[in-house]
Amino acid sequence: MRFIWDVYSDQPYPLKNKALKKIMRFKVWPDHLKVGLTNILVTPLVFLNYFWVKQKTPKTDEFFGLGVNIDREPDTVVKMVNELGVDHLLIRFPLCKIDQLESYLSFVKRFQGKKIVLNLLQSRDLIENPQEFEKALTIVFRKFAPWVEAFQVANAVNRTKWGFFSIDEYLRFYQVAYQLKKKKFREVTLIGPSVIDFEFHLILRALFHLYPIRFEKINTLLYVDRRGAPEKSHLGLNLQRKIKVLASMLALSPRAGPDILITETNWPITGTSPYAPTSENECVAERVYTNYMVRYYLLALATGYIKTVYWHQLIAPGYGLVDNREGIRKRGAYKAFYTMIRLLKGAKLEKFEESHSHYTMLFVKGNKEIEAHWSLKPKRLQTNNHQVISIYGESLMQKDIELGEAVVYVMRDFSR
Repeated sequence: MRFIWDVYSDQPYPLKNKALKKIMRFKVWPDHLKVGLTNILVTPLVFLNYFWVKQKTPKTDEFFGLGVNIDREPDTVVKMVNELGVDHLLIRFPLCKIDQLESYLSFVKRFQGKKIVLNLLQSRDLIENPQEFEKALTIVFRKFAPWVEAFQVANAVNRTKWGFFSIDEYLRFYQVAYQLKKKKFREVTLIGPSVIDFEFHLILRALFHLYPIRFEKINTLLYVDRRGAPEKSHLGLNLQRKIKVLASMLALSPRAGPDILITETNWPITGTSPYAPTSENECVAERVYTNYMVRYYLLALATGYIKTVYWHQLIAPGYGLVDNREGIRKRGAYKAFYTMIRLLKGAKLEKFEESHSHYTMLFVKGNKEIEAHWSLKPKRLQTNNHQVISIYGESLMQKDIELGEAVVYVMRDFSR
């Protein structure tokens, strides 16, 4: 069974053998039955709890994360991470490259002082051979545990091109890691279940089962790019409502710790094929990508349920903050990411409001108030000559501004 890697979009190519996929899906049909039964039993409880799940206080110190790769200008990556001021990183390590472990370990060590999640990318060979998986994990845990905060066990587990044909197959895979942790590496923190997109029925099965395992933190690859703007709804759920549903599941599940991480999200950029990870239909212009990115972060932060969002990723021609096809070109999103972190990391969110498509968030940081504004409909905003900072970090002094889809920050110094 061959799974071929697409070096352009950093993911496996879809499996072409339809007959094989049918055979494998039939082989795991009892697992799919479990998904159905679990959803029948638990879904009503999740949506009842939705209205009661406790709101958490948003925290900005650990909220802003970023994915970086060893194979994308590693020296430049280190410089840019320090320039951006981002403290939380997600680094992929393909388990099939165990022979290159020392190179990856050296890369990880270059980010001393940063908190790192190591994303362990699965292979079908290891899924089918638990003993070999345990051997590989033993080496990985021993080498990386002193340098990383947590290990994400597998990626995009609900996509057959990534090697799994059912959620239960993933749970059995994760069980190998969890049992090894319990026996030999109790200090290790494990993250799962790594479901991509908001596939409610599969996330539910991953969190409600009888396997003797536990996710110490749960993660999701919560893309909303097929809906366009992050404020748009899918089956009546926009980004914030999807996050609240996840929080409701988490509050009910005995198999998961208290934290939710979004370990992968982005929008593909138009005109970048073959580097874009989706079709051109989902791609957006760089300006729109920038607007969506900042609004995604702010909307997720306002829920209070998300510990960290890791943008995927720093350097990638089809979807990253930086395009490296012809040298290094920092996109506008790079400046926007820097501005967002500089202004909001360490700030306290005091208020979130939405009225007639006008979104307002009030932060306090030191002796300053920072208001973040955007509007999906044109609107004038009186600024009373306070400092206005654009999404890209440009400073303005205006009595009023025309709000639009790009976030602006209004600064007030209340120490005077």
